[in-house]
Amino acid sequence: MIEVAQSLHPEMAGRITLASLPLRDSDSMLSRQFGAVVCIGTIIHVPEHDIFEFASQLRDLVAPEGILFLSGSMRNRPSQTSRDDNGRLIIERVPEEIQLLFERLGFQLLTRVQNDDALGRPIKWYSLVMQKALTELTTGL
Repeated sequence: MIEVAQSLHPEMAGRITLASLPLRDSDSMLSRQFGAVVCIGTIIHVPEHDIFEFASQLRDLVAPEGILFLSGSMRNRPSQTSRDDNGRLIIERVPEEIQLLFERLGFQLLTRVQNDDALGRPIKWYSLVMQKALTELTTGL
């Protein structure tokens, strides 16, 4: 996806970064900030014991007034934990819980969308588009 994005938008060359969260404390990326961070289907693979660190690092990576795009899946029973056929961890979290977590970290919801799975699987997908407050003072933190 990065190659395609950069071929369509050459001005983005070198400005798109791929990373796995949560990052190690020594990772140099933690000293950077981005105008937008996109996590497509990422949050469903984050173990419960890492969810706050994951969210806190996203808060630190998104620049003031920057955009955070998160998507996750929900089957019939949100918040269930399982493994797929490849052994990958899948935790289907309720979007309202994820929204609340990020609001408490200084983000404001811009829009939330739910849609069916594009491959016809019995999965619902949600997308949250959130904006980070200009300063932590405006969030009451």
